[in-house]
Amino acid sequence: MALLHQACEKWGFFQVENNGIDKKLIEKVKQLVNSHYEYNLKESFYESEMAKRLNNKDNLNDTDWESSSSSKI
Repeated sequence: MALLHQACEKWGFFQVENNGIDKKLIEKVKQLVNSHYEYNLKESFYESEMAKRLNNKDNLNDTDWESSSSSKI
């Protein structure tokens, strides 16, 4: 539990391997998530200010990446 806590606190995410979940189910979930992104979010992402800055190769050193995520998506 301490390692899980550390991963969440330090990195913000974690991956569980050998979890016993059927690989076909995991692949289906990945497919559904990717389809949702493609259908609902991709266009609005590319229209966002952050994507425009990335495309223009602006200086991104001062970017607040935490607050730049999906709020405009």
